[in-house]
This record gives sequence, C-alpha cells and structure tokens, in this order.
Amino acid sequence: MDLLISINYSHIEKIENNIKKYELRKRIYRRKIKYIYVHSSGKYKNIVGRFIPLEIINNYPDTIWNKLNSFLGITEKEFKNYTSNNNTIYAIKIGSYEKPKKTIELKKIFNKYNAPQMYKYLTQDESNLLRRYF
Repeated sequence: MDLLISINYSHIEKIENNIKKYELRKRIYRRKIKYIYVHSSGKYKNIVGRFIPLEIINNYPDTIWNKLNSFLGITEKEFKNYTSNNNTIYAIKIGSYEKPKKTIELKKIFNKYNAPQMYKYLTQDESNLLRRYF
C-alpha cells in the first residue's frame, strides 16, 4: 500500500538536499506502506517525489527534539510551534527520495481531489498510475 502526504515546499528542498532526514507528523498511518508520495503544499502544488519510509519513531516532543534535531531541517522554535499541545510526535525516517520524470498534477491522478490534510491511503489503481512517473 502507498500513501500521499503534503509537505511544504521549503521542507521538500531540504529533503532533496539531504538536510531533512525525518518527516514529522502529529498523527501517523497504521498500515504497512511501501512508498510515501509527496505533494508540495506550497509553491508548486503537485506531486514532486516519493520515498520509502524506513522507520517510525514516536515519543514525547522533547525526546524527539533531543534525539533528532540535527536531522529535522527546522529550528527549535519551529519545532515547538509545530508540536505544541501534542503529547506524542511521530518522526518518519526518509529512505531514498526520488523525483518523478515529470511533474505530476493531482488532477491527473485524482478526479476532483484536493491535497490531503494529513495523509491519504492510495488505491491500487492510484499507486499504479503514480508509479509510471518514476
């Protein structure tokens, strides 16, 4: 099974440049995932890449910050703003990141579909369509 998530474009650049090695989430998916497809929620608003999730670490925000701060690609202030009012934070370790051969518009894959707020499980047909771009 594959997943679609939205990430701000400034963070995607950090993933592409191997600065950001973990993606933070307040909530996490429950199924076994092969690929996580990345939708750019800022500048381009397209599917701009995919990666294999290597592991998920969940813990208190302070513990996550102390363990992973040099791999998150954000400042402590940004981290605290994101994690405020949360007892548990999830850090997805980003495996090899791939860009598609060409930009993928959401409407080419999903009819009348908006970008996910947190994540979207992809159907087999949606996954098959996306894999053709890589």
